[in-house]
Amino acid sequence: MYFESLMKLSTLLLFVFLIAASFQPQRILVIKAGDQADGLMLRNSKVQDALEKYGENSGFSQGIACGDHDYHTNRYTFSKQGVTVISETIDNEDRKQSPITKIGITHPCNAVTEMGISFERDNIDKIIAVYGSPENSDSSSKYIEIHYTIKGISFKCDRVTKSIQKMEIYSTGRNPDFAY
Repeated sequence: MYFESLMKLSTLLLFVFLIAASFQPQRILVIKAGDQADGLMLRNSKVQDALEKYGENSGFSQGIACGDHDYHTNRYTFSKQGVTVISETIDNEDRKQSPITKIGITHPCNAVTEMGISFERDNIDKIIAVYGSPENSDSSSKYIEIHYTIKGISFKCDRVTKSIQKMEIYSTGRNPDFAY
């Protein structure tokens, strides 16, 4: 009888602990279109700053365009945080010292824009209601991308559920990457 009571008590305590843990406040990453995300400033912060903030990156990809010089688009993905930082280098420049030119947000990041759009909660309808009609858009059978290049922010949304799949900020007047 004592053993059964002890087991019930331990099960109850475990249940209470799990419920309490689920109510811990989640860190929210704040995004300002065309400017910064989570304290990383476009053009001013370097890739090294993101590495120091988030730890070792979980993925790296590089796109190359050749001409008189090799132009590199460097994508550092931090999948635990749901953040990708993008920089551009020429020839053999030090990638870690290159300025961040774009910041992408994916799941599981709990992010919100300065206009109140929540990555986890909102959808394409809310984005358009808040930001207005997009300057341009792209679509495929799975996704709809809406771009506010003057503001420096774009959203990639699921065509069926309308939920946000990716957000990206970049310098105003530029274009998003979304290749991560």
